[in-house]
Amino acid sequence: MPIFRMDKRHLNSMKDLFGENVSEEIDDYKKYLKKYDGETLNDRIGRLKYLDKIKSDGFLMTSGDLELGYTYQEVQFAFVHGYFLSTLVLSQAFIEKLLQNYFLQHQIKSRYTFDAMLKYGKENELFNEYIIKKLDFIRLIRNPITHLKSQEYEHSLDKRSFNEKKHPWHKLEEDARLAISILIYVTQKGFE
Repeated sequence: MPIFRMDKRHLNSMKDLFGENVSEEIDDYKKYLKKYDGETLNDRIGRLKYLDKIKSDGFLMTSGDLELGYTYQEVQFAFVHGYFLSTLVLSQAFIEKLLQNYFLQHQIKSRYTFDAMLKYGKENELFNEYIIKKLDFIRLIRNPITHLKSQEYEHSLDKRSFNEKKHPWHKLEEDARLAISILIYVTQKGFE
């Protein structure tokens, strides 16, 4: 996991949205983060162990860009730290880009939306059917995060939590585990 450090000189010269100096005491932030660390450490360790368990040293990505590499790092960081909505959105975005690369490399003529590529892959038996099913589910549960959906949308967090009698936070963590597990799988083994 990457460790992000902010230069104190930069923090002291930070500006807000309107260009005004931000002059808060660093000690207050330090206290807050220490408290947060203590409250969340065991959960983060558990998620880090899970991530370590499902990852191997192999990484199939043969082409990409800096955004793709940073997304791969950031989605893992988000998962470990319990940012489950971010994990879902970034996992789906990362996988969508891998699919687009696959379609371009194989000169497949299709719309390059996530849904269209999954449908094309299924209709033409390009990918493992189980993986397509899970990717489509990730798309469906990600949609109400990034798109306005009606209250009746069956894949919204509130509907799924209510129907499964699970706390939304636990449902989100379950969703994030699925998303990052599929992401790790396709980076190691591809879509077959």
